[in-house]
Amino acid sequence: MGLKFQQTDSARSRASVILDSPENSFKKRIMMRVRAFQNLVSLLLVLSSICFIVYGSSLYLGAFVDVGEFVASSQSVRAQKTKDTIVQMPHAQKKTIISSFTQYFATDRFYLRRGQSVLATYSLPKNSNIHLQIKQCKMIPIIETFRCTIISDQDKTVFNQSTGFVEFIASRPGFYHFEEKVMGKQDVPLSNSDYRVVWQRGGKKAL
Repeated sequence: MGLKFQQTDSARSRASVILDSPENSFKKRIMMRVRAFQNLVSLLLVLSSICFIVYGSSLYLGAFVDVGEFVASSQSVRAQKTKDTIVQMPHAQKKTIISSFTQYFATDRFYLRRGQSVLATYSLPKNSNIHLQIKQCKMIPIIETFRCTIISDQDKTVFNQSTGFVEFIASRPGFYHFEEKVMGKQDVPLSNSDYRVVWQRGGKKAL
């Protein structure tokens, strides 16, 4: 009986030595790192999916629910305030880390119901022209938010006017992309840091 106990204990010792060997310790560390990386990738995928859903929903939600009515002011009030204060709009944007970030996420597309409007306010240098265009996209859910196959458009060009606004009304429901081109003297395109254009939902209600 005592001999058997010694053999079992010896076997356990040998097993412990094998498990604690440098090779097995290295494999354990590798497996732990792989699991940690897999967990990180899974977390990033979940967070990316949430951000995508929130961003995509925000482009459609405003056409059906005016969230501003519950938290601050309605779309029509904000649009009117923008029109009233257009002369105070700066002509150019100062380049900062924050301005670059906000410019990247600036609204230049969203869904519109028939009769709703989009308001473009602008502030330009002297002797410049601006061409504004809204493009209705072929209905391809989700894809239309990133890539627009144009089925109709509206546009307007404004000459030699430093500040102002243009309001477009959607004749048909759909997803729209917005675009501006600003030309200076001798029709030279201006950098987007030399002027300001802000697109937002206008005050017109859906029909």
